[in-house]
Amino acid sequence: MTTFANILVPIDYEAPADAALRVAGRLARASKGRLLIAHTLPLPVYTMTEFPISPIDGQWIAEETERLRKHVRAVLEADGEVPAFEVDVVVDTAVLRIIQLAAERRVDVIVMGTHGRRGLRHFLLGSVAEKVVRLAPCPVLTVHAGREPHLGALAAEAHAAGHPAQVGGPGEVGELMRRSPVTIAPGALLEEASALMARHRIRHLPVVDGGKLVGMLSSTDLGPHVGQLGRTKVNAAMTSNPVCIGTGVDAGTAARLMLERQLRALPVVDGEKVVGVLSATDIVEEYARAARC
Repeated sequence: MTTFANILVPIDYEAPADAALRVAGRLARASKGRLLIAHTLPLPVYTMTEFPISPIDGQWIAEETERLRKHVRAVLEADGEVPAFEVDVVVDTAVLRIIQLAAERRVDVIVMGTHGRRGLRHFLLGSVAEKVVRLAPCPVLTVHAGREPHLGALAAEAHAAGHPAQVGGPGEVGELMRRSPVTIAPGALLEEASALMARHRIRHLPVVDGGKLVGMLSSTDLGPHVGQLGRTKVNAAMTSNPVCIGTGVDAGTAARLMLERQLRALPVVDGEKVVGVLSATDIVEEYARAARC
């Protein structure tokens, strides 16, 4: 049976999400995996514009985090031993946060509930699950409330839900990114990194160790080390555990991610392998191309 070491489960406290959590728990027990439980909170809306918008209340986040821990434990205890889990509670858009976590935490599969909306309700409201299936960099298994599949069939379905990351449709990261990116090792000197950037006319280098992405180095990272480039290693200047993205994410989502994290480029990954680099320039060029069409 396919094993899943890292399983992401979005939770909204409704029946389909609880069904998905129980299914994820079964997968985690069978493969000795770990659950990452995500819950997004809505941004407070203030209709009285004469009052300033208050910052997000840390106490609210803490209370919701504790509420989620208790809920997860209660749901999972009904089926036996509670597998290892951690929770993520933030104020954000559900789809964006799920995609971010899937990429940043290198999850093996997303297990999420679906309401199965059809017709006008689906057209008007859309489907978080549908968007995640389309954009996620990993397999996505959707679960309806009351579903009790055989564990072996469940794992096979989750494995089959994966889609090849090399293929990108119009306006997707896989089409816009720069393929076969120039990379550098964490133990290399900044002098070598500077030479690579100049030679290839690029400003960002994924830092790779043993075939795995471990950091991102930009031309601005070199600034504080001017005069010491020949004596300073890449791992002293790089951004460790950088935000990354999958090839199936659309340009709009990638742009928002860059804006929110104040990034000029994103490493594009297929599993743990770096397959490209997406820069802000690439996205601007895509929007310019779309505007001409």
